Amino acid sequence: MEKDLKIEQGLIIKGALVILILVLLFMINPFIVIGAGEAGVVISKISGVKKEFLGEGLHFVIPVIVFIQIYIRAVHTILRGL
Repeated sequence: MEKDLKIEQGLIIKGALVILILVLLFMINPFIVIGAGEAGVVISKISGVKKEFLGEGLHFVIPVIVFIQIYIRAVHTILRGL
């Protein structure tokens, strides 16, 4: 009986720890969504601007170290002399 109680307490503690980690992970928001027609430039606090960019979709980033600057990839035409 005591053995079962210790196992249950251990499972409760492990479950609470997993839930706490998940809540903290989603509070710092490690995911970024880049919409259609947009591109994300990866800027790292350690190595600066990276040469690759992120395309459309859901991406995982390290929130404290990596920052993503989103730009619109559409071509803009400027007409002069109208």
